[in-house]
This record gives sequence, structure tokens and C-alpha cells, in this order.
Amino acid sequence: MAMAGSETGVAAPGRRKVEDARLETPLHNKIDDLGLVYSNLADDSSTEMKKREAALLLTTAEGYLNDENTTEALRTAMEALPKFRECGDKNGSHDALRVIINSH
Repeated sequence: MAMAGSETGVAAPGRRKVEDARLETPLHNKIDDLGLVYSNLADDSSTEMKKREAALLLTTAEGYLNDENTTEALRTAMEALPKFRECGDKNGSHDALRVIINSH
């Protein structure tokens, strides 16, 4: 049974939007398969360059984490984090922090 509003990204009354839930839930799985989302963001020419760079770094970091190369995952995610923060991207910052935490 689908949750009301889940198809549109708009929360039903009393429910959080997906983006809000991601910020409030500390950790999901070790790898959330967000690489495709950030890969698409990195390829989007209408997106600001710093955000595209951060997205590419996070995609790379998730790949390293998937390959269990935690040293490179940590280094790359730590490079992405300040770029997301400079852009004011809370979801990107959250996801970079998640990769950093899961790299330990």
C-alpha cells in the first residue's frame, strides 16, 4: 500500500517529505545507492559548478565505499562535504556525512 503523496514528493498531512525524512533519520543502509542521483546531478549543466563537483565527489566516494575502500571513501567524502555546505545543500551534506561515518 503506497503512502499518500509518495508519488509526487509532497507529504500528506502529518507526514514528512522524503527529503525531510532523510535529514532526520541518522543512517540508512551502509550504501543507499544514491550514486545515480548524484551522478545525474553532476551531469546536469544547469546546476552550479561547485554543486556538480560535490556531486561527482560523492558519487566517487559511494563507489569507494561499495568497493570497501574506506580510506578513499573517507577522503573523497570529506572533500565533497565543504562544497555541499558552501552551496547550502543539506541533503548533499547529510549524504556526505553518512559516507564519512560509514567509512569508519
